[in-house]
Parts: sequence; C-alpha cells; structure tokens
Amino acid sequence: MLGMLGLTFTVLGSSTLRQLQRTEARVAFEDAAAARVAAMQRAFDQPVEVLHGLAALLAAQPQLDRKGFSRYAGEVLSPGLQVLAWRPRLAPADLAVFEARLRHEYGREIRVRPGTPRVAGGAPLDAYFPILYLEPSASFTTLVGFEGRADSLYRAPMDRARDTGRPAVTPLVRLPGRPETEATATIYLPVFPAGVSPATPAERAAALTGFVSGVVDVRALLDEALRVFTDSAVSVTVYADGPEGAQSLAYATAAGRPTDDASFRKRTRVDLGGRPWTVELVPSESFLARYRDPAPTLALLSGFVITLLASAFLWQLLSRKAQVEAEARARTRALAIEVERRQRAERALENRRSLERLGGLAAGIAHEFNNLIQIIRGFAEVTKGEVPRGSRVDRHMDEVLATTRRASEVVQRILRLSGHSVTVMGHLDLVNVFNAALDRARTRLGDGPVLVAARSIDLARIEGDREQLTGAIADIVVGTARHVPPGRDLQVRLDTADVGPAEAMEWALDRAGTYLRIAVAAGVAGLSVDDVATRPNAAESRDGGADWLAAGVGGVAGVAHRHGGLLRTRETSEGTVVELLLPVPADSPATPPRATRRRRVTDPLRIVEAGPEG
Repeated sequence: MLGMLGLTFTVLGSSTLRQLQRTEARVAFEDAAAARVAAMQRAFDQPVEVLHGLAALLAAQPQLDRKGFSRYAGEVLSPGLQVLAWRPRLAPADLAVFEARLRHEYGREIRVRPGTPRVAGGAPLDAYFPILYLEPSASFTTLVGFEGRADSLYRAPMDRARDTGRPAVTPLVRLPGRPETEATATIYLPVFPAGVSPATPAERAAALTGFVSGVVDVRALLDEALRVFTDSAVSVTVYADGPEGAQSLAYATAAGRPTDDASFRKRTRVDLGGRPWTVELVPSESFLARYRDPAPTLALLSGFVITLLASAFLWQLLSRKAQVEAEARARTRALAIEVERRQRAERALENRRSLERLGGLAAGIAHEFNNLIQIIRGFAEVTKGEVPRGSRVDRHMDEVLATTRRASEVVQRILRLSGHSVTVMGHLDLVNVFNAALDRARTRLGDGPVLVAARSIDLARIEGDREQLTGAIADIVVGTARHVPPGRDLQVRLDTADVGPAEAMEWALDRAGTYLRIAVAAGVAGLSVDDVATRPNAAESRDGGADWLAAGVGGVAGVAHRHGGLLRTRETSEGTVVELLLPVPADSPATPPRATRRRRVTDPLRIVEAGPEG
C-alpha cells in the first residue's frame, strides 16, 4: 500500500513538474515572440515616420529644390529605406513647364512618361504625378519623370492614400536592376498644404499637392530589426497578405529545427503603410530544451516507491503553496498601503486646489478694495493741496492719507497670502532694508541662534519693493537658521560681488556687473535652496507679523527674479552659503568697500555694534 501511495505521488509530482516546465517555456516563448514582433513593428514604422517628415517639409516649403531634397534624403536613407521620391501634382496644362524644370534641375532633356497615360477604359488622367526628385538619383535616374498612375500596381495605393489621407503600400515587387532576393514595396503618403486638414475624400482630392514615396526592402528592414536577437531561439516567417486572403512569403529566418508542437506556434500581424503582414513565430527544439528537466522522467522510471520520499515530495509541494500564499498576502497588504497613500495624496491635492481657489477669491476682493483706497487717497491728496497748510482739514487729510497707507499694507499682505502680490518699485537704501530684515528675522526666531551681521558698505541705492525685499531677506535668514548646529552663530553679511559675462549667462542674469550680495551661512554643508524654505508658524499667523511674501523658497526666488537678481547656494570650506544677488543701478552705485562693520542681533529690541573682530 505504501509503495502504491509512493508511486501515485511520484506520478502526480512528475506530471506537475512537467506542466510547470511547459508553462515556463510558454511564458519565455511568448516574451521572446512579443519582443521580436515589437522590434519588427518599430522597423516598419521607421520609413513611415521618415515619409511624414518629408511630407511636412514639402508642405512647409513647396518650392524645395533638388539640393535640399538630396540633403534630407542623405540623412534618412538606409538599407531598409532605399529610395525616396517626390511626385508633385500637375494639371495637363502644366506638363511643359514641369519638363522645363526637369531640364533645369538635371541638365538634360527629360519627358514625362508615358506621354499621355490613361486609366482603365481609355480615359485620360485628370492630373499627373510624375517623379520630380528621387534619391539616390545616380542609381534610379531613369525613373525621373515617370508617371506612376499609368500602372495599376501603383495607381491603386496612390488613390487609396489620396482618399484616406494615410500611407498606403504596394504589393511586393522587385526594382529594375536589383537582386532577385530583394523583396521591396513602395509606400505612398499624400501631401497637403501646410495648415490644411481635409476631412472627406473629396476635400483631400481637391487639396492634394502631390505624393512622397519610399521604397523599402522588407528583408533589410527585418534583418536590422532582428539583429539584436543574437540567439536562434525563435524562427520568424513573414507573409504579405494579398487580395482574397492570398499570402506570399516575404521573409523567413531559420532557428534550428523548429518544434513539432503546434501549441507553441504563434501567429500575429504587423502593419506597414496600412497593409497587414502576417508573422508566424515558432520556437526551436533547442529553445524548449532549456526548460526540460529529465528529473521527473527519472523519478517516474525509478518508481520512488519509498513512502518517505513521497512524503518529502508532498511536503515540498505544501511548502511551495504556503510560500505563494504568503507572497500573495504580502502583495495584498502592499497594494492596500499604496491605495491608502494615493487616496491621501488625492485629498491633499484637493485641499491645495481649494486653498488656491480661496486665494484667487481673496486676491480679487483685495484688488477691488485697493482700487477704492487709491481713489480715496487721490481725493485726499487733492484736498490737502487745496486747503491751508496746518488747518483742521489739512490735519484730517493727513489722518486719511495715513489710514489709506495702512489699508494698502493690509491689502498687500492679503495679496501675498493669496500668491498674487503686487510689486511697488521705489528708490531704496538696501542697508536700511537689510537692518529691518534682521530685526524681523530675530523676532520670528525667538530663542533661536544669535545672528552675527556684517556689512562692508554704508549706502546701497537700488530700485525695488521694500516690503518684498525685507520679507525675502528675513525668510532666507529664518530658513537657514533652522540648520545652525547648537552653540553656533548664524553669519549674515551684506557686501558686493562682481559678476562677469560668463557667470551672468550661466545664472540667467540680465547683465554682468556689480551686484549687492546678502550671504547667510549656517556652518553646515550640503544645503540647497529647498532646505531653506520657510513658512510662517502659528503664532506669526495670529499676530500678523509673518512674512507672507515668501511662503517657501519659490517666493524668494520670485522676488529675486522680479528685481533682476538671483537666489542660489554656494559651497565653501566652511559650509554652504545661501546668497541673494541684487543688481546695482549703473547711475547709483554702492559706496566703496570700507572696514567691515558687524553687529550681534541677540534681541529684537537691542542691537549691539561690534568691531571688525565681531
């Protein structure tokens, strides 16, 4: 009984292993076949893309000369795409002018052939499409001036391309003077004027300006596509589909002795210029042998009648099942986590969009309110100029003007909060702005590190927005202060820097010359502009003292850009330095450098001036 049980387990195990090996071989064959089919389709798409590019060139430059055509063809011709040609559309009355152009382009007498082509039934053609340009012209010079529609082999795909507006291809033919092993087909693509997109066959026929065509060597195309597959694992056979289901052999590769197992044969299709091509792929016996293991057969022949071995084999199968189930559970958990993460991201995105819409609404209201303030300010200034100085009305107008200025500041804060700030440019002394920004930063830092400020200039006249620059400098200082190691000071410096033409071009600055530089160093290396992004904390949001201007480093970079400057980081021997560069007006340069002045900003209400040693 135990022997029968062991034999039963052996047969079952051997059958299971064979099925697994067959499944593995089938998956490997499907992958190899899919890779080859994809490579063949890419190879078939390449000449069509070349024709689309040539059609676009001729649509944009209808008077393209032979030299330009040859230059384009020389860059795209390959063993797979052997010939490119341009066939302009001609009315019967234009033949003499066209032949004169051929004589001018080629320096010899060339006639449109045949002289009076006719379609089936004897009716003359209403339009001619003779070859004007053809490359390589040295190999096919006799084809220049040939009217292809006189031959039904070429007329049918040309008419189909004209009516559909898409590429059409001829059956396989052999070009004159070419080897018999070459299987070539000609692709036709209609050319319409630039900007014209006809929708119906009648509109396409009316707007047609000619055809571009390309002769492709199917064998060369497929040889190039399949060259990357160095092994002979899969044989490939390509058939050209003909009328009424007829097929002709177009390409075949040998891959050793193909398997006799019909279940491993795969048939699919690829497309060349709108014509389907049937592809048959068969694995070789050597390919399938990689996935055959003689162990199941040996196990079956030996009998494996010992129950212990059968039990061990059963235990192995159960272990494999448990492993698969564990992997399935792990993947299910990972999928659930990923779904939850994406749901959180979608909720966050929706919240951000809601805030953006709210900011846009607030900006619109603020702009309207600002317009009213400007009207009030204008009338107050006019009234103040018309009343006696020092009078009661004059004092009242002073209060009105002061109130409108405070209201304008509130509007600017709302606009900065909504991301729609308004830049108010004026003449500023950057030294005063620098000091105001340090005091504001110290207030925001609270018990943060000590700021050691230094400057080497006493006066720096610039053109800018005081509030934006003050907020931007304060944001840079606060953002960098977060990375100061314990016990270290935050170094802030105001000086000048010369920017050469090469640096100005590299940094996308408006001009070269002297720039004012605010440099902030935390004493650590490896910082980027993203690391110093700042956002107002809860306390700042409540008391209105936050610099809503920046809301992250994107705002500071925007301020620098609006003032013609740059925000960047620079690595030094002492760590990363965050720099804000602002241009100095040519008619108002900064005062010459003098002995460096430093101060330790240890409290927002107390500023201590220090000597050069700090």
